[in-house]
Amino acid sequence: MRKLLMAIKHKLVVQFRHKPQKIKMIQKTTFLDGSEKSMIPIIKGDVSRFSIGGRDKLIPLEEFSAGTGISDLTIFSIDDKILQQRKQNQAQPITSKNHIQVLLAVLDGRSTVAEVTAATRLTKVTVQKILKQLEAEGLVILTAPGAYAASYALPGSSNENIIAIEAKVRDWKSGVRQALRYKEYADYSYLAIYEDNIAGCLENIEVFKKLGVGLIGVSDNGISIHLEAALSDVTTRENKLLAFERFVSIIDESYQSFVVRNNFATNDAV
Repeated sequence: MRKLLMAIKHKLVVQFRHKPQKIKMIQKTTFLDGSEKSMIPIIKGDVSRFSIGGRDKLIPLEEFSAGTGISDLTIFSIDDKILQQRKQNQAQPITSKNHIQVLLAVLDGRSTVAEVTAATRLTKVTVQKILKQLEAEGLVILTAPGAYAASYALPGSSNENIIAIEAKVRDWKSGVRQALRYKEYADYSYLAIYEDNIAGCLENIEVFKKLGVGLIGVSDNGISIHLEAALSDVTTRENKLLAFERFVSIIDESYQSFVVRNNFATNDAV
C-alpha cells in the first residue's frame, strides 16, 4: 500500500511539473514619479528619435562610465558590421585609459618605449608593462628589439556616434555642467528635464546654444527635443576610443567580468 501511495504521489508531482503554467502578463506603465530615475525608461522608449547617419542599431546604456563622467543614459549609434567584425577578431576590449594612450601612441608611429613614454607622459616602467600586456593580447607586435607596431585596426569606431544624456528633474544649471563633461567623449550631449520644469531652460536657451548642449523635455507622453545638440568640438580620439572599447566590453557576453566589476547596466538593442 505504501509503495502504491508513493507511486501515485510521484505521478502527480511529475504531472504538476510538466503542466503548462498560465502566466498573466501585466502591462507595465511608464510614468514620471518625481525622480530622475523614472525619466530613463521614457527616454529609452523614444530612443529612435536620436537616430543619426542612418545607422542600423541604437544601443542605450544606463550609468555608462566613459572615464570622464557617468552619464544617466548613453546611446551608441553603431553599424552592426563593426560589432560583427569585432567579435570575429576575439580581441579583448581595452578598458584602461593608460592602455588606450599607449596603443594610440603606437598607432601614430611611436615604436620605441622612449617615444611612447614621451607621447603619453607615463613612466617608462608603466609603458613597458603596458606594451607587454598589449603584445600578449595581440594588439601590438614586436618588430625589432625594443620596437613595436600596432596590429589593432580602428574598425570605424572613431566614426561611430555617441550621444550622452544627463537627466534632471529641475536643476538645469548643474545638469548643463555635467552635460558639458560628457562632450569630451560623446559627439552629442543633452540635458533632459521634466517638461513641467523646462520654462527656465527655454528662457535661457541661448546658453544651451552657446555651449552646444541639446535640450530634451520629458513627460509621461514621451520626449520633446526642444534643441538639437551641436556636434562636440572637444571630443578627443582617446576618450572616444576608450568609450567605444568599454561599450564593447559591456554588450558582448564574453566580457562579463568587466561588467560586473564596474556595476554596469546592460540593455537590449533597440
